[in-house]
Amino acid sequence: MPADNKNKPVKNIQVGGIQIAIWQNDGEDGPYYKAGSPELRYRDIAGEWHTGKSYGHRELINLAKAAMLAHSELGRLNHKETGDDTAE
Repeated sequence: MPADNKNKPVKNIQVGGIQIAIWQNDGEDGPYYKAGSPELRYRDIAGEWHTGKSYGHRELINLAKAAMLAHSELGRLNHKETGDDTAE
């Protein structure tokens, strides 16, 4: 991986205010991908961005959708790296 991309996710999954970063890691058998912790991104009344880790009714459904999309993306990326037909 190029040095300038070392601390950046390869992809961000965004559903509503929920964001899950997909990270590339280097293993003994080559690169593999993992999802980071979900974050709730929101603006306060002054317009400043913040992150949170508690979820209301609407955020929970967006969290579930983002997790499903992250799962599919990890399967696609890891399958692409390994060529393994059983990757999920």
